Amino acid sequence: MLTDHYVDLGLFLDFNDSDRLEFLEVTPVAGVFLGSVPLLGRSYREVVAELREAGLSGSEDESGVEYSDQCFALFCSAPFEDDSIVEGVTVFAPGYYD
Repeated sequence: MLTDHYVDLGLFLDFNDSDRLEFLEVTPVAGVFLGSVPLLGRSYREVVAELREAGLSGSEDESGVEYSDQCFALFCSAPFEDDSIVEGVTVFAPGYYD
């Protein structure tokens, strides 16, 4: 898999064997919003709560939460700690994790 790194912009792009973009990671250097909800560099619990209020439900594990139907995930190194911060957002092609 080929990955293009744009560290100064906070972007990492993964391409499949056909050179099609299938995975995008965004770090706090860049700003990412879902509607009016800012996703990066904020309290993990607050972001998940705001997304839940907007009608989204995800699957949480030790690295954050994945919103499979919407094809994105929030990365957090300690999602179950009170002071955890969203450290990254990934956007992926449907079926990427299957």
